[in-house]
Amino acid sequence: MSWNYRVGFKKNDSGFDEYGIVEAYYEDGKIVGVTDFTSPYDGDLEGLKWSLEKMLEACSKEVINLDDLNKEKEDVQS
Repeated sequence: MSWNYRVGFKKNDSGFDEYGIVEAYYEDGKIVGVTDFTSPYDGDLEGLKWSLEKMLEACSKEVINLDDLNKEKEDVQS
C-alpha cells in the first residue's frame, strides 16, 4: 500500500464547497481510503518542511471529489 497528499473537495452540510489536504491511500493504483482534512505537523522542523512541500505538490495534482468517492464506497457496500 502507498499513500500521498492530495487535495480533496466536498460539499459541507450547508452546501458550501470545501477544499483541504487529505492523505490518500492506494492499492494497485486505486484509492482505497482517505483521511479527513489534515494539518501539517511533524516531530521536527525538517519533517514539517517536507510535509509542507508535499502538500504544496498536491495542489498540482487532480482534485479528489470526496463526495463521489464516498458514494462509490456506499454503492459497493449495498
